[in-house]
Amino acid sequence: MSPSNGKNSNLVCVFCASHDSPDSSYNDAADILGKELASAGYGLVYGGGSRGLMGRVARAVDNNSGDVLGVMPRALTRLEGTTQVGRHILVDSMHERKSIMNDNAMAFIALPGGYGTFEELLEIVTWCHEDTEDPTELIAKAIHEVWRKNCGLETCIKTVTEDKDWVLKNGSKCDIQATAYEDLPSDWKCKSISLAKIVIEIVSKTHNTVSASEQLYDVWYSSGCSKVKKIAFEELSHEQQESFISIIRLAMSFML
Repeated sequence: MSPSNGKNSNLVCVFCASHDSPDSSYNDAADILGKELASAGYGLVYGGGSRGLMGRVARAVDNNSGDVLGVMPRALTRLEGTTQVGRHILVDSMHERKSIMNDNAMAFIALPGGYGTFEELLEIVTWCHEDTEDPTELIAKAIHEVWRKNCGLETCIKTVTEDKDWVLKNGSKCDIQATAYEDLPSDWKCKSISLAKIVIEIVSKTHNTVSASEQLYDVWYSSGCSKVKKIAFEELSHEQQESFISIIRLAMSFML
């Protein structure tokens, strides 16, 4: 089954243990993750169990009004327990379980677990690498999202042309901050692609996420994409730093 990676979904897939950990910090992390996902407007797709870290994440999402979709093989219902929250799907095999989870997920997170958690995570990484979409294009889209959504970094909308608006094919105006990557004018897309190629080059030379993110910040700023005075990377807010770090992590995922 060829996965779609849930690009139109707001569900995040979480792989984790079907039992509680003797380390209470792991259990707390599962509770916190579920709460934060729901608070940020995301739902959950997971293995469908009611026990352990699995059950904790699901209940935390549900308790905070988030959408929960559990996918459980029939043979594991006694071992892992069937979810009592949200929606659930019973399937006949582990492969079908992973396929459905993949098809409904926009992103993946792994919490502590055993061999099953590792196997699920590694298989989904393999599936993502088999995706036919160009990694450069994916990174360019991520860069555009930094410009489009991160007000703290002040989107530069006059770098490519002198006017902030472009006329699209249908005759309407294009405002970069409100425009999806696919609908951008070709000159702005080229700029994002050029930066994406630089990101790949940076990542190929360093495996340190923070160092690579600092280099990306320097390149981004020197390209004229900020109207504010430059400050050191470590002085940026946590959200601003994470914008650059997320792009670096995306690039690194294609170079495993």
